[in-house]
Amino acid sequence: MPKAPAPLIVQAATAFIARVDGQDVPVKKGDLADADSAIAKKYPSLFVPVAVRFAGGRVEQATAAPGEKRGA
Repeated sequence: MPKAPAPLIVQAATAFIARVDGQDVPVKKGDLADADSAIAKKYPSLFVPVAVRFAGGRVEQATAAPGEKRGA
């Protein structure tokens, strides 16, 4: 079975106060962060991957590419 991709977004599992770049940052339970952000990397045990309940499919391109005709 293929390995699951690393999450792009993580969610705070609990409320806490983090020290990031010399400042105290209050984090509420449920706050979202990029998985590669400083706070998520410094406190990985306090974040969990985001569970996507309704995953979208492929996003359709909104405009035509150069030289491409789009039908109506």
